[in-house]
Amino acid sequence: METQILSAPGLDFWVEVRLVGHDGRWIAVAAIAGEPELGWGSSMRAAVQMALSSLGPEAVRELIRSCPT
Repeated sequence: METQILSAPGLDFWVEVRLVGHDGRWIAVAAIAGEPELGWGSSMRAAVQMALSSLGPEAVRELIRSCPT
């Protein structure tokens, strides 16, 4: 399991995301307001985007820039 802290200059918060990859699939668990938000996909970025989706498209765009490729 890998943990990433995602942040962006225009946002006043950061998000901790735990990532697990297995057989070409990824699961992301983002801690948002103290609650886990799940995402999954065939790439790490897709899983993180899904997990962050409750923050809205603008925040997701900003935060995903700090996500490793």
